[in-house]
Amino acid sequence: MLRDIGGSLWGVVVFTLALAAPGYCAGQWLNVCGFRLRGLREQAAWSLALSFGLGTAPLVAVAWLGGLVAGEVVLAGLGVAAVVMLVRNRPRVDLSRCELWVAAGWLIVVIGSLVDVGIGTRLWMSVTSYDHGLRTAFVDAVMRTGVPSVDPLYWPGHDVTLRYYYFWYVTCGVVARLAHISARQALIASCVWPMFGVAAMLALIERHLLGWSGAVLRRRWWISVGLLSVTGLDIFVAVFNGLTSNFQGDMEWWSIDHVASWMDTFLWVPHHAASLICCLLGMLLVWIACKQNSPGERITLAVVAGISFASAFGLSTYVAVATAIVLTVWACWELVFEGKMRVLWCVGLSGLVSGVALLPYLAQLLRRGEGSGKGTTRVLGFGIRQMMDPGLLQGISSLERLRDHHPFAAGQVVAGVLLVPGYVIELGFFAAVLVLMQLRKGDKSDGEKTLLLWTWIGLLAATFVRSRVIATNDFGLRAILLPQFLLLSLAVGVLERSSGWLRRSLLGLAAIGVCGTVYQGVMLRTFLPWQETHGNVLMADLAERNYALRSAYAELPGKIPASARMQYNPASGGYFLSAQMLALNHQVITEEEPCNVSFGGEASACPAIQSGVATLFASGGSVSEAAKACHELGIEYLVATRWDKVWQVPEGWVWRLPVVVGEPSVRVVACRAPFR
Repeated sequence: MLRDIGGSLWGVVVFTLALAAPGYCAGQWLNVCGFRLRGLREQAAWSLALSFGLGTAPLVAVAWLGGLVAGEVVLAGLGVAAVVMLVRNRPRVDLSRCELWVAAGWLIVVIGSLVDVGIGTRLWMSVTSYDHGLRTAFVDAVMRTGVPSVDPLYWPGHDVTLRYYYFWYVTCGVVARLAHISARQALIASCVWPMFGVAAMLALIERHLLGWSGAVLRRRWWISVGLLSVTGLDIFVAVFNGLTSNFQGDMEWWSIDHVASWMDTFLWVPHHAASLICCLLGMLLVWIACKQNSPGERITLAVVAGISFASAFGLSTYVAVATAIVLTVWACWELVFEGKMRVLWCVGLSGLVSGVALLPYLAQLLRRGEGSGKGTTRVLGFGIRQMMDPGLLQGISSLERLRDHHPFAAGQVVAGVLLVPGYVIELGFFAAVLVLMQLRKGDKSDGEKTLLLWTWIGLLAATFVRSRVIATNDFGLRAILLPQFLLLSLAVGVLERSSGWLRRSLLGLAAIGVCGTVYQGVMLRTFLPWQETHGNVLMADLAERNYALRSAYAELPGKIPASARMQYNPASGGYFLSAQMLALNHQVITEEEPCNVSFGGEASACPAIQSGVATLFASGGSVSEAAKACHELGIEYLVATRWDKVWQVPEGWVWRLPVVVGEPSVRVVACRAPFR
């Protein structure tokens, strides 16, 4: 635990080279929006935003062409250059201690929420470990195999390229190598930074798009940052469900296509938040470019926006596609209703730059080679967002008849009926803000009109477009981030103009949202220990297993090659698999049962892999069967724990094969195969 805390803290510091230094250098070189004349507060905001937008895609390109070492050298060089320019230029210092204290507080929240808490021989995991196991494996794969990296979760007899939006993991991998920390520690450290980036974008949009400045800007910015702690009315549903059935590890899980709180987004999916920052930067620069009279300035801003959109696409394809929809509709709206051709020109140029910058990445994703997945012909399609359980309308005779004859239409009708109450619960305070902002007449500024239009377009896209790759509506879950952010700045104006009972009602809704966020944070940290200590058989000995695996895997470096292929029992399921992936840091043949081919690899190889691995961990566990399976599947090392049935076989492979690591509860044995 202490190593993870120390490594994560050091990782936060080293991330400055990736998420602050590149933007500061770019701001000085390009003088974006008068960067050189700004005070340290605004320069810091631009540095953060530009680092996400201009730093991510170029860093991936450098690591792709020159290897991760080249990426490390570039980041170190940018860090030195940024320090030299900062000392030489000496910008006006207008940062306050309050900002530093808030940043330190958020750092404590993130690390306290994500690290495994050690008590004796137990390591208590966070609920977020369920996803962080996969993300840690992706970061480690980048560190081991470079860019583009190999899928660490599936090995059908040969390496397969990772098919995913992996730019965030490249950044984490380069920082991890530079800081000499683990993939897990780098991922935890990376979760701190997107909140800083979102806060920076709030300041920049409120300054340059809404036109606020001075004391007004500082006051309203603090309000909007404070609103990051406000979520919807989910706490009522979560507590009701907990009292009537079972509590859940994450408050958002009551809804099918939920709207995540900001804390949930930062802790679970920092790459989606990073993509949002890049998209917002691009949108702001396009908006500013449309106001410029100088063609050269318009081109510069549009090009920078295009590179930022390219970074966004590699961080989260869904957030980037949602932004493309918003900008396209906005540009057409401005052309048709306002007669502004310049908007279409700026949006088109930034899109062209983004497409050109992404060509190598897109070519790699679309290439079909041996072991590559066949993909899907329909990535996105029409579908109404499913906010609430369709079972709530079960028993209505007209719907039952429609479901018998037209099931898809019936599902859409049910989703449509439950849409408004679902959004009211999920958005809470921000639903009221949207309605009040829309009803407000007359005195909206040009910036407020633009934000409101962007919000509605983004909300409609997230409501009526859904992803078709897997059952989960990833597009809807992530596209909603854009209107969520835009409502933060709009909420400030609504709050300041309200009074009396309306103001008290809004503050009451905001207070409920804060309570929801606090409840969610507590549950993420305490749910798994609570379930284990209260006899949930699915969590039995989870903390003890986690400690045993971490202790055993800590002995592997130097004993087996980093490129070694390993296999544990994938039938364990749930958080036990997460515990494996959080610490293993090696290629596995199959990460789960059945094989996970979502990130690369051909599914046709899966049945043989499943059969072979099942044989290995069956109750018999003979050495001859193990040798045969290892030879056929290409496994070099096997992992067994005392919770596996094969552990109980005295003459089985667990005890007969050469041991590499022998712990009381975990054994790693050599099962080398000539097959490659």
